[in-house]
Amino acid sequence: MGAVGQQVKDEFAAAFDDVFAAGVTEGAEHPFPAAIQVCWAGTEWVVDNAEAAGADPDLIAVGSDSAGGNLAAALTLMAREAGGPRLAGQLLVYPNTDQIDATAPDESMVTRDDPYLFNRHSVAWYRSHYLPDPDDADNPTASPLQAQESGRAAPGAGHHRRM
Repeated sequence: MGAVGQQVKDEFAAAFDDVFAAGVTEGAEHPFPAAIQVCWAGTEWVVDNAEAAGADPDLIAVGSDSAGGNLAAALTLMAREAGGPRLAGQLLVYPNTDQIDATAPDESMVTRDDPYLFNRHSVAWYRSHYLPDPDDADNPTASPLQAQESGRAAPGAGHHRRM
């Protein structure tokens, strides 16, 4: 877990009594939908075992940053579509919630281009490894912003910073 991931965990811990942190598979070795399936199984386990762990199953929330934020947003949609588990909230820190057209330059990717690390080329590379089949970008569990509105998902909070 990186520094931002640790900050997200710390913020969750401040807002909630118990925090369960899960590691997920790397996209290159286990492309979509492996990570969301692991997260779903982990979420179900936490809900099913919350009372035994001394946690309130009605106060389960999900959250993370970057690609993990994508997974957290997708989890809330999956929970909504499945009729549960009911999630108390979601914390999304700069989530990547739309995988469609990885080659289209987003305004922020052009105006805030980082020539060394995080730029439209690296983002396209990450997406190509996570979604080897570009058609998967239409799947709401890969691109939560593409989900059809069919009711409310878990309430959310997010970090927004002006750069």
